[in-house]
Amino acid sequence: MPLEPFRFLHAANLYLDHQLRGVGPVPDHLRDPLEQATLLAWERIVDAAITRQVDFVLLAGNSFDAADHSLTGQVALIQGLENLAEHDIPVFIVPGIADPDTAWRLGMSLPDNVTRFGGELSEPVSLSRDGRTFCTIHHVMANTRDLNATDGNGLDELAVFAPQFAPDECGPFDIALLESVTNDAAIAPELAGPDSSLPSTSDNSSIPFARPAFDPTLVSKCPIEYWALGEGIHRQSWRVGRGLAHTPGGTQGLSPTDTGILGCTLVEVESDGRVRESFIPTARVRWESVTVAVAPQTTREFVMQQLRNELDAIPRTTQEELWLVTWNITGSGRFYDDLQDLDCARRLWSDALQSLAGSSPRFHLRKIQYTNPIQDQPSLDFLSEEFARQLASWSGATNLADQVVAASSLTDTPWAGRIKPALADVNPQAAIQEAHRLGWAWLKNGI
Repeated sequence: MPLEPFRFLHAANLYLDHQLRGVGPVPDHLRDPLEQATLLAWERIVDAAITRQVDFVLLAGNSFDAADHSLTGQVALIQGLENLAEHDIPVFIVPGIADPDTAWRLGMSLPDNVTRFGGELSEPVSLSRDGRTFCTIHHVMANTRDLNATDGNGLDELAVFAPQFAPDECGPFDIALLESVTNDAAIAPELAGPDSSLPSTSDNSSIPFARPAFDPTLVSKCPIEYWALGEGIHRQSWRVGRGLAHTPGGTQGLSPTDTGILGCTLVEVESDGRVRESFIPTARVRWESVTVAVAPQTTREFVMQQLRNELDAIPRTTQEELWLVTWNITGSGRFYDDLQDLDCARRLWSDALQSLAGSSPRFHLRKIQYTNPIQDQPSLDFLSEEFARQLASWSGATNLADQVVAASSLTDTPWAGRIKPALADVNPQAAIQEAHRLGWAWLKNGI
């Protein structure tokens, strides 16, 4: 018997009113879009759900960060949910690591169109159209473990214990909405199955985040066609048993590591049971990183064109309004050394972007990073060995001013009394870094 076609929106990691980290100094005209970034992404999700006339919305964790204590974020969430209620769109929510179940219970009044799972295993919810059930949503709990002690990859593992479903709990199409909990004791006993040991995840170590480890024995008996997850910053899909597992990633990047196009997923289920996913970009502010290699004979014009080419080559969406860019400069030679003067590098950046003025998105240079010049040092002859030894002796010095004067011919002159107070205001590490840069530049280029 054919299914009743339907569609829904799957989003996660809204982090409403959570402020972006690592932005650095920004001009005043950029402050508002940065401060409103997560709220604007949520508005786009709500607008997309209404425009595409979805049957329901899934919010799969981390709708806000409880540590922020943000009233603005909670108000924005409620307003968006009420807007969806006005269009008769149900919303199903599970808490995440950042917004645990206890945080949702602190005086937050949700509209009637919202079903919030969390804290304990909830009964499945069936959705109908014209008296005919088209899908059933099941609340499934997963356990999060830190894998650092075993494989050192710094990732978390979601160990999912697929529950046993009674025939009367299943619908024509079954969706599992996963809630992550943070310790083994929090797993409901009925989810553990006959063997409560955690499944292996050795096959999942090479991907950006650890895919959930589904118990294969239980999954084979599980009728789930769509597993709705919320882990990770980037979207992924893969097969689990007879169904499809999907995480939509983040809706707005929060830090420099959250690069790329982010958003939510429109899921359309056809009458033959096929699942079709469509990506909907939601982030107006994007983090990106570009690398420019500077060869010994490179000209300024060539570096400018290379920088423009790197920016132009990155796929983008029309919804993006602002890019926060990290510029990585690597290489060697005279011009590479010149670019280590931040003012020189910023002028080149500004000149390179003149041809992109007025285009969308706007580009803001948040940080310039350099390859460590020590990697490009010349072969060590006597002079460079002596220079390296002297730098090493200075690195841990606390009385650098005294050492500099003592090493000079000014020790017994009136100038010593004048120079020492001036050197006392100099940052020793900054001075050593500048000596490092200039010294290796002179040695490499025979100056």
